[in-house]
Amino acid sequence: MTEYRTLPAGTGAAVGIKQGQRIEIKLAHGLQVVDFWSMNAKDHGEYGSMPHCRNKWFRLSPRKGDSIVTNKRNPIVTFEEDSSTGGHDTLIPCCDSKRYGELGVKGYHRNCADNYKEALTAFGIEPPPLFLPINLFMQVPIGADGTLMIVPPRAKPGDRVVLRAEMDIVGIMSACPHDIFPLNGPDCKVNDVDYRVY
Repeated sequence: MTEYRTLPAGTGAAVGIKQGQRIEIKLAHGLQVVDFWSMNAKDHGEYGSMPHCRNKWFRLSPRKGDSIVTNKRNPIVTFEEDSSTGGHDTLIPCCDSKRYGELGVKGYHRNCADNYKEALTAFGIEPPPLFLPINLFMQVPIGADGTLMIVPPRAKPGDRVVLRAEMDIVGIMSACPHDIFPLNGPDCKVNDVDYRVY
């Protein structure tokens, strides 16, 4: 896959990425948070682990050149390019049906947890237990008193990240369906995302 594909707003997709290949995730259509999970294609029990990353980086967010490491402390993908202002979130778990219920939603709302499961099932993999994604383009500043805030992304349309696979992996993406407060931008609109593997 070298041409761009579109990840429709609010949906998920899984892709195979060989060691040394890149996945580019691009905000071609507007601001949008993308939950991204990575797992070892040969061992689905090894996956990108945000707690292990924070321990390695001694920071909350990656910078260009940083690798996401696994629960076995092996590099799995490396941030090769990042044209956004950075600040990708490693703290907040992905949204699920219960979370939307807590926010007052009645009935079903699409969510990143289900997108993860549906994407892997469509890819032919029995979904392993959900683990914490890196939330690309998501802004979660921390106040002086330790309070977490969620504010609109600082990225702009056209910004992108390029991740280089350090092993054969399965990458899972969710164009976050959140449309209640401005997690995905001040207009609370959910947008398509473009991606490609090369």
